[in-house]
Amino acid sequence: MSRNLTYFFLYVRIKVGKTVRLESPMDGNQRGFKRKTQREKIARAKLARKKGELKIPGQVARRAERRAMFGRVTEDRVLGILVRAKNAGRFLAVKKSEPNSEEDRLGKDFTIQKVVGEAVVEKSFGVTISLPQQKKALAIHPGISCFLITPEMKDKTLLSKIDNLFP
Repeated sequence: MSRNLTYFFLYVRIKVGKTVRLESPMDGNQRGFKRKTQREKIARAKLARKKGELKIPGQVARRAERRAMFGRVTEDRVLGILVRAKNAGRFLAVKKSEPNSEEDRLGKDFTIQKVVGEAVVEKSFGVTISLPQQKKALAIHPGISCFLITPEMKDKTLLSKIDNLFP
């Protein structure tokens, strides 16, 4: 009995005209199935891009919203790290610019003050979660540093990058 059940699950019935034949789904003899080559995949992707088939309505907006939310969470994480460092005496002042403010549009997400020698030095920098956005920010705002922040990045690493801003 178990042998018949095994036989049933290992083979597929295919009706051809009046005859019925059994084929194994594992031997690759399925009719109509052909794996696409890399060239066919690329051609299909180009055609779909031209027609706009890859963009589901609202898909781009939803993705942008998710990435913006993740960016805001990352900025809050960096602010928490900077506030803890300020409380420990590492910095004099920490300021976060408001989203879409004039400073934010200039690429200055954070402004910190630190005593270097006898002078108080103020530096501004931006943070991002995307490498292409970091490259774009550095091109648009060449005088402002922009740090790529990943979820795996340790607080100590970020603080060492910020310390390198000061002479």
